[in-house]
Amino acid sequence: MIMGLVSVVLIAPLIAVLLCATARSARAAEGINLGASLITAAAALPLPFMAHPARIALGGYLLVDGLGTWVVLCAALVYALASIYAVGYMRLLGEPQRLMRFYALFAGFAWTTLVAPLMNNAGVYWIAVELTTLVSTFLVGFEQASESIEAAWKYIVVVSAG
Repeated sequence: MIMGLVSVVLIAPLIAVLLCATARSARAAEGINLGASLITAAAALPLPFMAHPARIALGGYLLVDGLGTWVVLCAALVYALASIYAVGYMRLLGEPQRLMRFYALFAGFAWTTLVAPLMNNAGVYWIAVELTTLVSTFLVGFEQASESIEAAWKYIVVVSAG
């Protein structure tokens, strides 16, 4: 049962990325992302209480243990709450044609944040963390104002430098 819930937690944001990127309207992308975030949070809620003993999956690359599932739960709750907040905030921007890209990036960021604590391989973990940096850089520069682009460049330099 726990591996089924972990699958839901990891697959829901990925499906949201694909559906938001191909959505026909901003409202559809908004609903897809919000739905995926709520499904992710609901599936993550019982994980920390079910993660004993630890389980290894995907050929040893995925480790579902107590600490990792607590981090996943925190990330899933932040994803759900931020998605709820994003609905009102992003509507204020008044650029519905760009919101599909925002919600796809947002779900992608959530996925990278959710998958990283479950990695059982240091190299794959590092890749997941770098993907988090890469996707969040596009979110920082999303508004495409000169200040946003400058902030995105500074962000990537600071985060990459460690």
